[in-house]
Amino acid sequence: MKEGTKRRRVELLGIVVVVVLFIGWSSCTVLEDTLYKKATERLLERCKNRDVENVTPVNSKVDLEGEEVTYFLHIEKCGGSTLTEWINSNVPTERLLNLRFHKGSGGFEFGWSNRQTLEEHGKLDEFRELFKKHNLIIGHVAYGLHEITPERKHHYITMLREPTDRLLSQYHWWRKLYGPEFVQNSMLTFFENKVGLDGLRMHKDNHLTRVLCSRDAMELIPPGQLTHKQLYCAMKHLMQIEVVMIMERYEESMKSLSAVFDWNQNRQVLKEIGNSNGRHASTKKILPTDVLQAIQNLTMYDNILYEFGNCLMDRKVHKLKTSDRWPSWTMPAPDI
Repeated sequence: MKEGTKRRRVELLGIVVVVVLFIGWSSCTVLEDTLYKKATERLLERCKNRDVENVTPVNSKVDLEGEEVTYFLHIEKCGGSTLTEWINSNVPTERLLNLRFHKGSGGFEFGWSNRQTLEEHGKLDEFRELFKKHNLIIGHVAYGLHEITPERKHHYITMLREPTDRLLSQYHWWRKLYGPEFVQNSMLTFFENKVGLDGLRMHKDNHLTRVLCSRDAMELIPPGQLTHKQLYCAMKHLMQIEVVMIMERYEESMKSLSAVFDWNQNRQVLKEIGNSNGRHASTKKILPTDVLQAIQNLTMYDNILYEFGNCLMDRKVHKLKTSDRWPSWTMPAPDI
């Protein structure tokens, strides 16, 4: 057999091996996603059947004066800034840390850091000591902050928002802040999410799921490459959160928070919350069909997570309402 023929056969065999390996890898990836998809469906079904919940005993209250720490995962455009006003009116300044406004030594910004990235930057000891001084820590951060001080008993709270409305609010906020060129001058182009910096594109792509899963899901998985594995991760973490709030259910959210933390009613702050929430009316009904479809492609997992969050909140509210912990006050009427 000629040397050239042998070489071609070896090359062909190599190609066949690569193709077979690729097909095998693809099949495993598809199988894994299918299994995680079924797992997420079971979790949602169990919640609807009241077989799963994130409800702690209703006679327990979160301690913000001792060694416990609560982390508020402030997801962008979910009413967190308004909620922070109420937190500020109930938590002494010396016990409260807002990572958005704190810079470490050398101007280090916490950002999407976790224990691993703090270690890599030589900042773990600094932030461990900082965290130990506070009982409530707020920030645009991903789930996992408890790993920085694992010896402390911890709690999480967060607020979700209907994913399409959240993304539309993000669009209008960025347009106002940075100008129309920043959002590609076209709403459709913006939501098709094919151009722009990866970091910003990941903010649009199933942002709720990324934040509630992990820092790695937020920072390392490229746009369009999330799977049901990350959704399952986010759902499992949501079950560990002390108070899951829903922006569209603001009064129930505030009462749940008040019941768990034993916070005082501040009528003026609650009125400001009502005024702010009233300005967040949905605009998705007036959008063109192609824009809505592009948004749906970006919120596929977030929509499921949002439904699951509503279900968990239903369970929490039911437990609190059947106890003596549910507040009797009502939200003040917003200004007309």
